[in-house]
Amino acid sequence: MAATRCPYCFELLDKRVQAFRCVNPNASACPAQEDVRLGKYQALAPPRLQRVIEHRVKWFRAHSVVCTCGMQTSMQICPECHNELPAQFDTGRNSTIALIGPTFVGKSHYVAVLINELLTRVGSDFNASLTALDDQTLRRYEQNFHRPLFDQQTLIDKTRSAGAVIENKYPFVYKWAAANGRRFQKSCALVFFDAAGEDLDEIDKMSAQAKYIAWADGIIFLFDPLQIPQVRDRLTQLTAVPPVVTDPEVVLRSAAELIRSVQQKSPVRKINLPIAFTFSKIDAIRELLDDGSPLNRASKHAGVFDLKEQRQVHDSMRAYLKEWLGAELTRYIDRNFSNYSYFGVSALGREPDPDGSVWSIAPFRVEDPLLWLLHKNGLVKAR
Repeated sequence: MAATRCPYCFELLDKRVQAFRCVNPNASACPAQEDVRLGKYQALAPPRLQRVIEHRVKWFRAHSVVCTCGMQTSMQICPECHNELPAQFDTGRNSTIALIGPTFVGKSHYVAVLINELLTRVGSDFNASLTALDDQTLRRYEQNFHRPLFDQQTLIDKTRSAGAVIENKYPFVYKWAAANGRRFQKSCALVFFDAAGEDLDEIDKMSAQAKYIAWADGIIFLFDPLQIPQVRDRLTQLTAVPPVVTDPEVVLRSAAELIRSVQQKSPVRKINLPIAFTFSKIDAIRELLDDGSPLNRASKHAGVFDLKEQRQVHDSMRAYLKEWLGAELTRYIDRNFSNYSYFGVSALGREPDPDGSVWSIAPFRVEDPLLWLLHKNGLVKAR
């Protein structure tokens, strides 16, 4: 049987072993017990929860088991960290997408707009659906991302460290299902992680709070051009300048070190993990772009990913990066990564008002990095 990784603790799970949690509400019939493994994952005192039942698979995986108290349960949990596994998570292919970048780069706004685009326009273009696989994903996205940005038209609160807010240890888990011919669907579970910038500025914190980076199937690495002094100095119209908190190269080097350490890769071997190096807030620097730059045109992926257009964007963005930062960062990327591409996106399409109001959201190329990663993982067709 093929193995998969838990979307929370990222331990490799043997499909011959299943774990379930009893759901008996009668405490006298099935007394609650301290769950040490779940407490360790959450970095909290062990919570008192119903009994865990381990099931050894002989021929077929079980959909439910019977506890010693006599109650039948279908609540399947990870055998390692004891988090409840999302429905349908182990029924097909799973792809984990990690979103990383320094503080104030716009990760939360990017996630909010990207998921909304997948649910609407991009899903329609690719004849695909995006479905939340657990209640936590549905609730967190609606309350913390969609409601403030799209309903209240205001900026999303900055993501706090996973060490301070327990729910930030957990990803968004969705099922992406696209039509593949007339009768079949090609589907996978998409696991999105939005890490706080302060969890990424040191290798020790990254190892503790962002272990998933090393086992991701693709990484979207966000740069904020407004945090680059050479870019800000050239702009004639700039209303809001984010504080320069962490050099993006520091985060990139830490990520590379973490990946090599966890995967036990030689420091002289290039990392083959697909990485989309993505410049956010491209709308704020349009005056620095050449008139003929492909970054002035919206992408049009009519059910397939356009590789020729992406190559033009890659070449253009790479040239701007060398112009603004010099060749050192691009040389570092060339020496350490073998499977990457450059992108330019804008989640909001315009700068927010000084009071934090956001009007007329107009996403620009936000889907391109994810579609490229899905193509690299064999989940989206390209031409």
